Amino acid sequence: MLASALVLCTASAMAFRELPRLFRQGQGREAVVFLLMLILGVYFSLIAVNELKTPSPLKLIEYIYHPVNQFFSGWF
Repeated sequence: MLASALVLCTASAMAFRELPRLFRQGQGREAVVFLLMLILGVYFSLIAVNELKTPSPLKLIEYIYHPVNQFFSGWF
């Protein structure tokens, strides 16, 4: 729990430091990208800190390419 709080506090500090500067400089798109990447980083950090089980990315690749493989195997 302490590690999760540390991740969230660090991310909040980063956002409070960088976002005002980006908006002052008129870099709204960069601010959106920064927020998106920060949110993804916090999400994956919380998963790692809490040691949650996640499915293998290979399962997603197999799910996507299985129909493609069947389609092409019918041709050859």
